[in-house]
Parts: sequence; C-alpha cells; structure tokens
Amino acid sequence: MNKKISLSILIVLSFVNNLIAQTNYTLLESNPCLYSLLKFKKNYAKDLKETKQNFEITEECSKIACNDSILIELLLADTLNLFSTARIKKSIKESINAKSNSTIALAIALNNCAISLYDSDPDSTINLLKKSSFYFLKEGRYKDVAICFQNIAFTYEEKQKKYSEAIEYSFKSIYYWNNLKDSIGAGNIYKYLGFLYGKICDLDKGINYINKAIKYFAAKQFDRGISVCNYDLGLIYFENNKTDSAIYYLQLSKKQWKTFNDNKRIFGINNKLVNFYFAKKDFTYASQLLEENQVSLNKNNDFYWREKLDFYENAKLFYAVKKNSKEKLHYNNLYTELLDSLKQQKIKL
Repeated sequence: MNKKISLSILIVLSFVNNLIAQTNYTLLESNPCLYSLLKFKKNYAKDLKETKQNFEITEECSKIACNDSILIELLLADTLNLFSTARIKKSIKESINAKSNSTIALAIALNNCAISLYDSDPDSTINLLKKSSFYFLKEGRYKDVAICFQNIAFTYEEKQKKYSEAIEYSFKSIYYWNNLKDSIGAGNIYKYLGFLYGKICDLDKGINYINKAIKYFAAKQFDRGISVCNYDLGLIYFENNKTDSAIYYLQLSKKQWKTFNDNKRIFGINNKLVNFYFAKKDFTYASQLLEENQVSLNKNNDFYWREKLDFYENAKLFYAVKKNSKEKLHYNNLYTELLDSLKQQKIKL
C-alpha cells in the first residue's frame, strides 16, 4: 500500500474510532455506508450473528451508495479482526493489488471469508461464495468464478452430503473452465463429477467422467491428476460393492504417489485400503497398512485432521477384532481427544 493510501486509511480509521465512542448515530444516517460500517466495528466482538448481518449491510451500502476503495479497506481490516486467519490477512494485500476497483476487492474479501468459515459454518461459506462469484462475474474474472463454483460444490458434498447440488455447481464450474480452455481445471472437475456420480451409485457415469478427466490430464502430461483419478475410481468401485476393483485402483494410485514421495496422499490411501480389506475380512494386510501409517505418523504428525480421525477409528476397530483391549483403548483415547479438540474449535465434521 502506498503512503498516500496508508495515511488516508489512518485518518478515516481515526475518524471512525472517534465516532464509535458517541451514542447518537442519527446524523450519520445520511451516509448509510459509513453508518453500517460503524455498526460493524462496534459489534463484531460482541455478537457473531449481528456481525455477519452488518457485514452484509455494509456490502450492499458499499455497492449502492459509496463505491469507495478506502471503505472497502476498512471493511477488510474489520474482517481481519473478526476471523483472524492467515487467509483473511492475505485479502488486504490482494485487494490492494486490485487497485481502485472496489468490486474486485469486495469479491476477494467475500471469497476469503467464505474459505475461512468452511469448517465452522458451511452455510455461510456457500452464501458468501455465491456473492463472490457474482462480483467476479461482473468484472469478467471468469477463472475466479469457476473456482467459486467448484468450492460451492465441494462444500455441498463434503460438509452437507448434498450430492445433487454439488453436481449442479460442478457443471457450472466446468462451463467456465472449458470456455477458458483450461484442460487441468476442467479435468479436475470432470474427475470430481465422476466421484459424485459414484456417491449416488451411478457407476457408469462415474467411470465415464473420470476417464474423460484422465484424457484431459494425459494430454497435458499431468501425472498427479491421473493418480488422483485412479484413487477416485477406487472409491466409486467400492461405493458400488466392487471391492476387488476398488483395491486394484487404490494400489495403482498408491504406487504412483510413491514416485512423487507424497506421504500425505499415501497415508490417506492406506486408510481407505484398510476399510476395503476390512470389508474382505483380510486383517493381515490391514494390519500391515495400519503399521505403515503409524510409522508415518511417528515421523510427522502434520496430517489433515480427517485423515488422522480415520486412522484412529480404523486402528480402534482392528484391535477390537483382535481383542486387544489395551491398544483399542489407546486409539479410542486418541480419537476422542482429537474429536474434542475439533469441537472446541467449532469445526463441523
């Protein structure tokens, strides 16, 4: 941010902070944009629900009454205070890069707020992403529109299990990826569509879309994308009670990820393979995979919380079958501790 803009923001912030101390807002009602911003500043630490309402009021007033880039900077600064995440901090710099275009700055702020709320408030994530896509579309930022739509699809699927809505927004995203002639972007969503159709037990459509994604990735020599496709093929075969085929594709994917030394991907694949071998009552190979994941966890605990929960759950079930009460209790405690920690962070599973 240049010195001139920084000084302007400091002056306006000082003005706003002085006004907050006053109790009479009547004179400010002629400027609804500033008035709602003051309410936003005054209440964000007290009431999250009211803060979100005031955020929306400020957004609308900015669009209708002000179109003021400095006001957008103030809104972003308050958003930073409210959510306190690294992603939100980035929105300040990103909005500055948007220069004086407050519409783009607002779209970026809405998008970053949406992502920050993904685990704790998926409904707000979806609503904010829809608003963000509107502003990006207005400014011709079609790649950002495609990303907003695919993130809406991800939220519907992972957080709400609403597969029809996820499919709807996946197709909306593909429309823009194809118009942009972005084979990797389109391939990722075709792959995801295959996974979604597998979830609703439409195996033929699922396989068709994943094979389409493989063609897109192969044309760009994107081997990691092909590895993910094989993983998703394994998942949809398992969803449709074809366990042997599921194991084949997951083992193929694991072999590919080993060439990339991607231990996080391998950890997740092992979790799924344990489930598949449980289904076949093959506890010998399941035991080997659990041991492999425990070694990885001992070396590096920086795995995604969902993957760790799955591992602890699998280990607990395995030792229950083996009637090893000590190890069962150990993994049950690890599972419960992590679950309690997630609840305290208001992360929705």
